[in-house]
Amino acid sequence: LLIDPARLAEQFPESAPGGFARQSVAVAQGGGIARADAVYRLNGSTLSLTIIQFSHDVDSAAFTALLDVKPDGAQQGGYDRTQSIDGRFYAEEVREASSRYIVIGRGVVMIAQGGVTMDQARAAVETIGLQRLEGMFGR
Repeated sequence: LLIDPARLAEQFPESAPGGFARQSVAVAQGGGIARADAVYRLNGSTLSLTIIQFSHDVDSAAFTALLDVKPDGAQQGGYDRTQSIDGRFYAEEVREASSRYIVIGRGVVMIAQGGVTMDQARAAVETIGLQRLEGMFGR
C-alpha cells in the first residue's frame, strides 16, 4: 500500500551534511511508486536527494535497470561499484565532478547525486536513514 508522497517529503531535513540548504521539494505518485525529490545547494554545488517507496508488486531488481546502474569497474575520472549487504543493494558512481549513490532497500529506494563527493552523497543518505524509512514505509 503506497503512502501519500508528501509523507516521504517530510523526511527531508532543512539542511544536508556539509552545509547544503534545502531549496525545493517535489512529489509524485504512479505506476506502483510514491516519490519525493529535494534539491539542496551550497555555493555552486547542487545535491539532489530522492526517496522512493515501491509497492510489493514492483521488482526491486528492475530498479537497477531503470536507474541505469553501471557494472563495477574503473571509469575515466572515477569508478562504478555495486554490492549487496543484508538484503540491500548499494551502487556508487563517481566521476571527476559528480557522484551518485543509490541504495535499494526493502520497499524503499534512496538516491543522492550531484556535484558532490561520494562522502557527501553517502552522508546525506545516512542522515535520513534507510533503516528508519524501511520501518516507516518499507515492506
